[in-house]
Amino acid sequence: MQLRSVVRALAAGAMASIAAAGTIAAAYTLADYPAPFVSDSTVNTLIVVGEDAHPSDVVGAIDLAARLGAVPQTTKTGTVEVEVPGTSAAVTLSGGVSLDTTGKRIYLGDALNKVKDTLTSADLDILAGDTLEDAQGNQYDYDLYIDIGSNTVVFDQPETDEDPVLMVQMSTSSSSPLYTAKIVFDKEVDFTDGNLTGKRMTWFGNEFTISDDTTDDQLVLFKAAEEVTLNKGDETTVTIGGEEYTIKVVGFNDNKAVLTINGETDDVEEGHSATIGGLRVYAKIVTSWNNGQEGVAVLLIGAEKVVLENGQPVKIGDTEEEVDGTHVRFNEDDTLTGQVDELSTIEILVYAPSDDEDYIEAGSAFTDPVFGTFKVAFNGMVNGPDSEAVRETIKITGDSNSGNIYFTDTEGETKTTQFVYYDSDANTWYVAGGDNNKYEYVLVEGKQIDKDEMKNKYFILGSGDTAHILEVTSVSVDEGDGTTDNDDYIVLTDRRTGATYKIEFEAPSSGSTTKNFYIEGKKYTLTYDADATKEFKITDSDTSTLIVFPTIETSKGAELTIIPANGVDPSDATNDLGSYDASHVAYTTTFTLPTGTLQYKVTDSGSASVTILVDGSDSGVTFQDNTNQEVTIGGVTYIVKADLTDAGSADDATLSVDLIGIKESSGTPYDEPVFLFIEEENEQPTTATQYKIIVPFKHDDDDGVGTVTTTGSIKFTESGVSFKDSSDDDIKYALTSYGTYLKLDVSENVGTLTITYPDEQMYGMVAVGEEPTWSTTEATTGGTVTKEYTYSEVVPITTPIAKLDSEVTDADKTTKHLILVGGPCVNDLVAELAAAEKLKVDNEVLTCEAWNAKTAAGDEFGLIELIENAFADGKVALVVAGSRAPQTREACSVLQDYVANKDKLTGTAVKIVSGVITPVTISE
Repeated sequence: MQLRSVVRALAAGAMASIAAAGTIAAAYTLADYPAPFVSDSTVNTLIVVGEDAHPSDVVGAIDLAARLGAVPQTTKTGTVEVEVPGTSAAVTLSGGVSLDTTGKRIYLGDALNKVKDTLTSADLDILAGDTLEDAQGNQYDYDLYIDIGSNTVVFDQPETDEDPVLMVQMSTSSSSPLYTAKIVFDKEVDFTDGNLTGKRMTWFGNEFTISDDTTDDQLVLFKAAEEVTLNKGDETTVTIGGEEYTIKVVGFNDNKAVLTINGETDDVEEGHSATIGGLRVYAKIVTSWNNGQEGVAVLLIGAEKVVLENGQPVKIGDTEEEVDGTHVRFNEDDTLTGQVDELSTIEILVYAPSDDEDYIEAGSAFTDPVFGTFKVAFNGMVNGPDSEAVRETIKITGDSNSGNIYFTDTEGETKTTQFVYYDSDANTWYVAGGDNNKYEYVLVEGKQIDKDEMKNKYFILGSGDTAHILEVTSVSVDEGDGTTDNDDYIVLTDRRTGATYKIEFEAPSSGSTTKNFYIEGKKYTLTYDADATKEFKITDSDTSTLIVFPTIETSKGAELTIIPANGVDPSDATNDLGSYDASHVAYTTTFTLPTGTLQYKVTDSGSASVTILVDGSDSGVTFQDNTNQEVTIGGVTYIVKADLTDAGSADDATLSVDLIGIKESSGTPYDEPVFLFIEEENEQPTTATQYKIIVPFKHDDDDGVGTVTTTGSIKFTESGVSFKDSSDDDIKYALTSYGTYLKLDVSENVGTLTITYPDEQMYGMVAVGEEPTWSTTEATTGGTVTKEYTYSEVVPITTPIAKLDSEVTDADKTTKHLILVGGPCVNDLVAELAAAEKLKVDNEVLTCEAWNAKTAAGDEFGLIELIENAFADGKVALVVAGSRAPQTREACSVLQDYVANKDKLTGTAVKIVSGVITPVTISE
């Protein structure tokens, strides 16, 4: 220990010399930690413990080193493939106010006032109110409104020889206006009072001057094109309606101004108008003096006379020409006469001026015919028929003996698939496809198939977005061969993905066996019956349901299915929906149809009274023995039939039930295959609607297969949709409120129905304003893009950063920042700092003696102190110590979790007492 004392004394002298030489101003505080010990990817520090330190000091130093080891980082870049979803078109509006909101849209068939029925000054600046003041100072406040009418957005044929278009359908009657421009005064106004003559009002962006021609029945106004003020002898040239007019005031005669306009001279009285030189002029103010030798005239140039009379059209000009499609109403009652002397409300109802102009086609606007300052604009539909980026195409067509469908499924696979085949020899339709039309589709879950016919079948397993079309590509059955090695099998091949599924089982010589298998995580069961029938069937793992006519979901969310001719043939025992114990048939099986669910319930087993449940509720339909019954499920009417002959009166009586098909006419199903297209639910008009479109295949000896022979063959299950004629007699169009757009082309022998379907329901863009203008960000279809990104990578520390105090060299002290763990009694470098009076708190130098004195006095603490220029200029030492070993560990822990303690690590020194961190003063 004597050697240590000598070292400390020498060090003290050396440190005193350094202090005398001057120091560099402090650059760091504890808040900067872990700087300067770690900077970006650089580590320039040593963690030092005393050679005779307590093990707790060493453990604390290890904690600090571990934490600092994760700090040095370098920035790197990389790339990654990112799936970007498709987006709908983004639409913004300027120059007007939309008649819908983001939460409530205007859909096809909706009225324009569905969302907003009145526009105010909060919507449009031209609706700002004002005050009318008469010559005696009486004031009449007024407000302006535009009431939106109930005209609707439709898809229709504007002319017989034109294609149908999206448009706002207008009425030619004032009882159904497009809108009503309304002026409402806060109290009654007597416009016949002479004190109002020449006074002005601003209505819908136009200035109107009250004329003394106003009578008890007519309010006469002048709408100014331009206002000029001229003294006697003044001359000006104006352009009105493209024509130039030179106006000169040549004199005054009492309250009349004498004007020369384009060479014609005449006078006009104040408050009156006159046509001079072909120009209408209204004398707003005429003032003269000096016997008319001097004066000034305020003139409204090009002033247009406007006459408002209750129950009449607006009248314009000197000839009072009626404005077609307008109707004036005073005080909200157009059956009365007069009222101009007690007006509180003026309404101008605007509607279609004629049958030829009774619509606003998509992309156009209707300009107000009276004020001319605002328009009703219709910009078509968001996600409408022309929005190709957000739509998918489904095409149904065929040839002389087959029917095909083209669509893209939920996996993005697009194929043309044959579903329908016509056997002309047998005069029979089959739901079949594949090579030589030999593959029949199995459209009823659990249908029993003879093993010798399995290789001629397509199974549709699942429904909607889980549907898979599976071809039986191999069958091998060796019944009762005496082995149990599962050498019997069938192989299913997915027609979309090409994936194969081999289902191995052991066929018994009698009875049946089952084998479960999975397709994309969904469980199915294969059953083989080895008895006389020797048949297969495949069922879903959900034994309480049975899928009949499974649907396939398209890429945008619609569903498709095919219904065989006459549905499920009642004469085919393998096609019926089962025989049931009459006393237990209720709720035992739910039949999942394309548009809902169906169940059978025996309400009286004694008489076998059987009712039908639709989506869990009693439909009110009761079976009659062997009689076709109609039941509507999800908007589609199906034909069902039951054989009750064995029902009898016993509780174990049975009944046989068949689903024959979709209804074409009363009690009769379609006798040809039918495609059923099911769109998603939409919000129009006031309740949820879901259109189902029934597309039957028709066969004709001359024309082969066509989707239709007349448009009436295609049925829409919801009202309000039908095919519209076009400019081509062979092509017709239809559009549902969701946005399903159909083009039927029968120009060829085989008709083609093309359907485009949007990702989201379409809605209208209708706005009112000075110049409503929409800007659209094009929709995107999504896909994969390469993104560049930056990241931080920890730089490993590969050189020693820990030393004992006895190992630290002079070079270390002058080139590195130091973290010193332990107090002056156990760490020589801390003792050197104390000897140089650099380890100091509140003017007390913390030598080993002072440290021990504090400990002896019961002062239990941890200390973290930052010392600038500790052993060399610009180099920092950080002392992490405690009055005893546990307090040293606690101080190390505070720095190890420096992020959480950031707000408490302030200044250049803190004390830790029982977990509480407080700053301490360092005296210079």
